[in-house]
Amino acid sequence: MKFLIAVLALSFSVSALAQTQLRSRKQFEKPLSKTSYEVFLLNAQGRFEVGEDQELTPRQTLNVGFGAQSQGYGFLAELSSYNTETGGDYAGVDRAHREAVLWIRKDFGGWTKFRWLGGLGAGLSSEEITTRLDGLQITDTSRTEPLGAISFGGQLTFENTLRLSLEGRVFHGLGASPMPDVLLRTGIVF
Repeated sequence: MKFLIAVLALSFSVSALAQTQLRSRKQFEKPLSKTSYEVFLLNAQGRFEVGEDQELTPRQTLNVGFGAQSQGYGFLAELSSYNTETGGDYAGVDRAHREAVLWIRKDFGGWTKFRWLGGLGAGLSSEEITTRLDGLQITDTSRTEPLGAISFGGQLTFENTLRLSLEGRVFHGLGASPMPDVLLRTGIVF
C-alpha cells in the first residue's frame, strides 16, 4: 500500500512539473518586433579595476545611455566617467577616466515584462592624470584608446514606460586587464 501511495505521489509530482514547464514554455515569447527608444539617466555602475596590489578595486561610475530597439536587436550609446584621488593635501594623484561605448544588443526573448539581453560594445576611453606636490600641479592627458566589452543581463519593463535593467559586463582595453562591471539601469521607454 505504501509503495502504491509513493508511486501515485511521484506520478502526480511529475505530471504537475510537466504541466508547469509546458505553461512556462508557452508564455516565453520571441523578441519584440515593435521599435522602442530608451533613455537611461539613473544608472548605478560598479566597475572593478586591477590595482597596484593586483587586487580588484571598485570604482563608482557615472553612466548615461540612449538607445533604440527593434526586431530583437538594439543600439545603445553610453557615456561613463569616474574620478579617483590618492594621497593627501601635500602630495597626491588625481585621475579622471572617461569613456564612450556603442553597444549592439540582442533580445534573446523572455516574457511580456521581462527580457533576456546580451550585447557587444566598442568604444574609446581616455584619462587625465594630475600629479600634485606642495602646490605644484602637472597634468598629463593620455591618448584615446580603443575599448571592447561584452554584457549579459535582463530587463524589466513596467507599464510600457519605465525600464529597469541589470547587466553583468566585462570591459577590456589595450594593455589593461579585463575589468568586470555590474550595471543597474533605470530609464524610460517611448
